[in-house]
Amino acid sequence: MCVRACIARAAAIAHTIRCALLSLSLSSLSSLARFASFARTQLKEMLRFNPDRGAMKKRLESLIDREYVERDMTDRAVVHYMPA
Repeated sequence: MCVRACIARAAAIAHTIRCALLSLSLSSLSSLARFASFARTQLKEMLRFNPDRGAMKKRLESLIDREYVERDMTDRAVVHYMPA
């Protein structure tokens, strides 16, 4: 009896999911597909991004010299933007 009840419950859940998918409009599905493609592309780019640490440090020091940003007094790893 328990197995039959589980099978019936799984069938009911599958039916609910099918109904929900059928009720989605085609534009919603198209938007979802575009978002999935965009997310996949962004993830690939994030994995390929390998910044040059020396160049980044030089650029940060240049911004500090020109007084666009300043280091935090308590934590030297934190920088704050200084509005004009």
